[in-house]
This record gives sequence, C-alpha cells and structure tokens, in this order.
Amino acid sequence: MFPKTSGRADSDLLSERKKDKVMKFIALIAVLASPIAAHADAIDDFVAAEIERQEIPGVALGIFRNGEVLRLQGDGLANIEHGVTVQPNTIFQAGSIGKMFTAAAVMALAEDGLIDLEVPVRNYLPDAPESWDAITPRHLLNHTGGLGSPEQDYRQDYSDDDLVALYAETPALFAPGQRYSYSNTGYALLGIIVNRVAGRHYGEVLQDRVFGPAGMRTARVISDTDIVPNRAAGYEPGEDGLKNQSWVSPSLNATADGSLYLSLLDYARWDAVVARRDIFSAASWRQMLRPAPLNNGTVYPYGFGWTLSEGPDGQQVIGHGGAWQGFQSDLRRYDGDGITFVVLANSAGADVGSILQGVAERFDPRYAKPAVQLVDTHPGLSASFDEALRRIAQGLASPADFQDMDPEWAVRSLERSREAIEAAGDCGEFELTSHQPNGDRTTRLWRADCAKDRLTGRASFDEDGRVVAASVWGQR
Repeated sequence: MFPKTSGRADSDLLSERKKDKVMKFIALIAVLASPIAAHADAIDDFVAAEIERQEIPGVALGIFRNGEVLRLQGDGLANIEHGVTVQPNTIFQAGSIGKMFTAAAVMALAEDGLIDLEVPVRNYLPDAPESWDAITPRHLLNHTGGLGSPEQDYRQDYSDDDLVALYAETPALFAPGQRYSYSNTGYALLGIIVNRVAGRHYGEVLQDRVFGPAGMRTARVISDTDIVPNRAAGYEPGEDGLKNQSWVSPSLNATADGSLYLSLLDYARWDAVVARRDIFSAASWRQMLRPAPLNNGTVYPYGFGWTLSEGPDGQQVIGHGGAWQGFQSDLRRYDGDGITFVVLANSAGADVGSILQGVAERFDPRYAKPAVQLVDTHPGLSASFDEALRRIAQGLASPADFQDMDPEWAVRSLERSREAIEAAGDCGEFELTSHQPNGDRTTRLWRADCAKDRLTGRASFDEDGRVVAASVWGQR
C-alpha cells in the first residue's frame, strides 16, 4: 500500500490568511465533512482496497454539495520517484473532462455574439473543405458532426492550420446529425475556432471567462516546461511495471479535446458554478445540459461536454470521464441532490468509474446501480453480439468486420478485448444492461461475472442488426 493523506487545506489559503482565519477555515471543513462521517470508514476501506487491487500509485477523491466540500482525500503517491503523496491541492491532468470547459469557452463567445452555433463551421474556418458546409458548432459540441479520427504523430508539433488540413483529409463517418459518435477531432476544432475568433489561445479565454470568475486558481492548460506546483506524475503500464507517461508534443498537449490541469479544489469551485448555473445565462446552461438532437427527431443523452443520464427519483445525472497521458478521471453530479463526486488517478490502467460508483453507493445507497437485467426485446441483437464475442475471443475478428471502427484503432481495441476475455477466466452469461437508440444505430451494453473479473461488453448495430462496432473490457 502507498501512503495515505487526507483533508489538507489549500496552501494558497494558508499563505493569504491570518492564523485565526485559517483555524476558522479548518473548522468549516470539519463541519461540512460531518454529514458523511458515518460513511467515512466504509469509503476509506473501499478506496484503499481499490488502490491495492488496481495497483494505482495515487488517487484523489472529492465529494461536494453544491460546491461545499464534504470530503477532500488524497491516497497514495502523486510522484513515485520523489515519494510525494497526493493532497487535495495535487494537480492532475483532467483528460476529456476538459471538454465541458471547451464548451464553456465556446458559450462565452456565443454570448458575446462572436460564435453562432447554427452556422457552418467554415464561417470560422474558411480553409476547411466544402464537405464541411453542413457541420455547425452545435454538431461539434454534441459529437454529431460525423468527423473521422486521423492518424497523428503525437511527438510532432502541429499548427492550427496543420490540424485543420489533417482533419479535412480524414473521411467523414456519417452525415452531420445522423447519429452521436464521440469525437476528439470535433472538440479540437472547437478550440481552433475559439483561437481564431478570440485572437488568442482558448486556454486564455478560459482563464478570463471561467477559471478566474470561478476562483479556480490552479486550473490551466498543460505545459511540460512551466513550473507547476503540486503537479502529479502520470504513469502507464509496462512489461516490467509502471513507466512514466509517454511524451506528447506541446501543440498536441494544448488542444481543446482535453488538455487541462485541475485539482480537487478547482473541481469544488467549478461545482459551485454548476450548482448556481453561474457565469453563463440560464439559456446557455439549458443548451449545455440538453440532449443532442438527431436528424430523425430523436435525441442522444449528451450535452455540450456533459454526459446525461437519469438517477434516483428521476433526477438528472451529469458528468464526464477522462483519460490522457497516464491519468484517468471521472466526475459525476447528481444534479437534483446537488451531490458531486470526483475521482482522479495517475495511472492509465485505473478504473476510476468503478471507484466513483463504489464511493457513491457507500455515500448514499440510493446511488447504487440496480442489478436488474433488462428484458431483451431484440434477442437477435444479442445473438449477433454473442457471435462477435466468440470471434474476438478466438482472435478471428478483424477491423473489416466492424465498419464503424477506425481500422487502426480497431486493431488495438480488438486485441485488448481478446486479452480481457482471456484474463477473466470462465464467465457466466452476458446480461443486457443498456439499450440506447442512436439515430440509425443502436448501442447496447452487457455485463458478465467471470471467475477472475467482471466483464462489460459494448456493441453498436446498424438498422439491419449487423454489429458495426464491438469491444469488451474488465474491471481489473
């Protein structure tokens, strides 16, 4: 086990206030923490067990009620080489949680009248191809633009013009608005649009329009060269143990698809903004948290950088996950209750989603996911998934079998899926847990308890019931 720490105050606060004010601040934290005191041991034990089971160097956990701190906890090491422990002010890379902030930068400029969400993106990117005429900023915000994912050399620097040209050369996956398909390309383009419209980097827009007003004093864009106090190191699995994060070029580590540093203290201040629907107008917040409209008249549960789902008592649950450069992150807010959980880890192999879920249900049993199997009204889809699963497990599946999967990505994904199935041992039946229509596609999730792990399977189907994408992963 790595060392454990919890509850330290922000060093900036300590330096700015006199001793009596510091003591009042510490007392306030203690009062705010009291509602979950009865759950503390259960949460502590669970997080410690997960760190050991998953072999994670360090984890930061925050629980907030409308921006008020209920729990700030650091466990393990922020930096293995120097033996530095995780603290509440430790800076973690946020990964794709940063997309909600990219969307915020876009909305700030939209409120200024500088970006129109309904016009073609070529209005802001005149060098973009004519094939993008039907793509709007709204499509990019909702991941419904249909853009493909290009091959990139992550050790090469690219200018904004280089990236637009690279994205333009990549074949489109579908017509704009036809379906939802998660797109880092789309959010990187949104950042380029902000850069051009504002005449400065989107990170500077965020500092002025979001981080500053919110009091997020350590939130910023990633930089390898700047001195960043309390920065955690990211780790990736290697053949003989953990390795330091892979190097990424400065330009690709500053794109708007997820290139931010944030601490638990920053997340607490952001949670207060979200709770009050502050900084932006009520109309802007409604747009950010509205499901994505699709061409067939249906919607998909994703807003502007926010995943959307339904929680206890029918309340909306909003959040996002992230993964980048040896870090994993997850944020989930039960919006009706005003309760937010944030879990940050400095290991590429960490399953922070399962940690967050375990913490949430120990905090409030209402947040436990019901173990009810869905009634399968489309058994033919499950049969098609079973066949795809068999081929993946036997190493017979190829990228050509799955038309919606990028060929290069599919090679890695299918191999990881095969390895997960092999490592899990004997499994019971895969039970259907989710059925989500998505325009001209349907996405389903299954779960199976196995001898050594619990597996989750995901597949997308076209209108004829053919599997067009599939993957399997475990919790261990």
